[in-house]
Amino acid sequence: MANVDNNIGAEDAIGLEIAKKCEGLPLAAKEFGSTLKCIHYKHWDSFLKSDLWELTSCRDGIFSSIAQSYYDLPKQLRKCFTYCSLFPANYNFEEKNLVLLWLAEGLIEPMGERNLACIGKQYFKDLVGRSFFYSYPIKKKKNVYRMHAFFYRMIKFISSDINLQMSDDSVDSSLQNIRHLSFCCTRLMSDEFAEKFPECKRLRTFLLIRRNDAADIGQSVPYLLDKFEVLRVLDLSEGRITVVPRVLTSLKHIRYLDLSGNLFKNLPREIGKLFYLEILKLNGCEELEYLPNSLTELGNLRHLEFYGCRKILNMPLHFAERVNVQTLSTFVVCREEGYTIVEVNKMRCLRGSLELVRLENVRYPNEILEANLATLLWIEELELEWVILPNITQSYIVLDLIQFHENLIKLKITGYNSLKFPQNWLRFSGLNLKNIHLKACNVCSVLPPLGHLQFLESLCIELMPAVVTVKTAFFLGFPSLKVLEFRTMTGLRRWSNLVPGCMPSLRVLIVKECMHLTSLPSLGMLPSLTILKIKKCPSLVSLPERLPVSLQRLDVRGSTLLEQGYEEAQAEGLEVEEAQAEGLEAEEAQAEGPEAEEAQAEGPEAEEAAPAAQAEGPEAEEAAPVALAEGPEAEEAAPAALVEGPEAEGLEAEEAQQAAGALEYWQRAIAIPGLTIVANRPPINEVDLGDI
Repeated sequence: MANVDNNIGAEDAIGLEIAKKCEGLPLAAKEFGSTLKCIHYKHWDSFLKSDLWELTSCRDGIFSSIAQSYYDLPKQLRKCFTYCSLFPANYNFEEKNLVLLWLAEGLIEPMGERNLACIGKQYFKDLVGRSFFYSYPIKKKKNVYRMHAFFYRMIKFISSDINLQMSDDSVDSSLQNIRHLSFCCTRLMSDEFAEKFPECKRLRTFLLIRRNDAADIGQSVPYLLDKFEVLRVLDLSEGRITVVPRVLTSLKHIRYLDLSGNLFKNLPREIGKLFYLEILKLNGCEELEYLPNSLTELGNLRHLEFYGCRKILNMPLHFAERVNVQTLSTFVVCREEGYTIVEVNKMRCLRGSLELVRLENVRYPNEILEANLATLLWIEELELEWVILPNITQSYIVLDLIQFHENLIKLKITGYNSLKFPQNWLRFSGLNLKNIHLKACNVCSVLPPLGHLQFLESLCIELMPAVVTVKTAFFLGFPSLKVLEFRTMTGLRRWSNLVPGCMPSLRVLIVKECMHLTSLPSLGMLPSLTILKIKKCPSLVSLPERLPVSLQRLDVRGSTLLEQGYEEAQAEGLEVEEAQAEGLEAEEAQAEGPEAEEAQAEGPEAEEAAPAAQAEGPEAEEAAPVALAEGPEAEEAAPAALVEGPEAEGLEAEEAQQAAGALEYWQRAIAIPGLTIVANRPPINEVDLGDI
């Protein structure tokens, strides 16, 4: 990452900060530019520190511009965008969640036979393309967006008559005309507060937004739900709810119900009475023990999510036959009839992502053949997980028989328990896989050859302790691979050498928590590598012998020996600079001949000091007997020293050689132009990008 030039002018620096306030919005940049032209640069600083929306010239100019762009939107896009005023400023929007809300509110207009969720995704892409939203990258999260501040203020103003944000600090006395309400909770909601909550019989949307860890509405939910009659969207996620009240099942018009992240153990059986329910989200309900069979009575249910509910051991009986879901986060495989993996084949309309959990419950090979996962043509992301480790043969046979369709983009394998992967695994020439993640394959000691996958862009290998060596054959191919990660590989000790032509597109290499890895191969033949991260690898002595000149960022935090080498290389560089400075001083001294002659004239003073030094001679002679007296003890210690001498000298020589090699590699790295090095602490003004 390039840093801003220190020589930049003060007015330019302020201009850059003002530009950041535009958040990439061209309309705002245009108005700011017009305003700054009329202001002397000495006043730019006060312009920067002010609330730009409160400045009349900016507000009027920007508001008219963005209002025009808003009214230029098609009617349905205007409705969808205005709905977003329910969320607080700087809220992190995720496309999938927002589209489901639009869907439940009836804001997506049908277009022939196209899937409504797909139409909603196109709505969102159109809004992003018109700069109403902008991408906001967050570590370990993808596809997160924020709304531009100027658009946010505008839609808050436009929708204030039907959309309302309310907090527990300022409760409105009347909500009769409000249709959509978001409630920002900052503390424990008392029963008394819930009872006094304003009547809102016409309310269609209630979204709970927790602002901190103290927020808690769990005990007050029954009193709160009594206020609603025609609610269509209810989001009580992260509300610390321990029991789902039965009054919830009286909300006959509900279409969207989000109870994610709560603490309840079961759902009321009466949930099957919510006939119009289309979207049910239970993600992260870690205490949830089962899904009631009454879910099969929800004839309109199209989206069911329960990621992270590990206590659920089976699906509702014959769930696939009776419910026509379009997205299903998880299918729990069970042994009994009506719960087996064969049921998956009955859900041909599934799209998006799917995880198949507890594959150890597959008893017969023909179950995999009947499931025929290759027919799920709309599934783009698939995870296969063994929870309880089966015998070695079972997992090998299951993985060998599973067939994948050509539209699959992302594949994750967790808990695979065989010594090696099937010989012809992923050899189907039509595969378009872009992302593969192998995790917790505990006994597998050989990595599968994947270099033939032409479109693979990201590969992560994690928690495979039986892998000791990564062989050269593994790295062959990978024409499109951009990101390669090795994480928590506790048994990994060495990499074999790379060969020319392998991984020509690799840009990011991450090696993390490989505790016994002692060396890395030369990376000089990776022409596209720009980021190298080596984290928490305490046994790694030195950098790779060669680093590519394309490298822009090197991160070695948590690797003690490497960090020490970096410090030594820096110190060595300082010594070289000091030596060069001393050389310049010497040249200057030679140029100053008369001063040197004066120094020679001071010679007699040095001669006068000599007798004093000689006078100290007798004292030195008196000290000699003391040293001689220690002789016998020294002689007794000598044999041991003589025995240990060769070994000690050998170890010292080896350590010195390693240190010299490590220092040399660091010096080469430091010499790479434009390289940012992060060791121990990130440099000032350097943003840590985290793991990519």
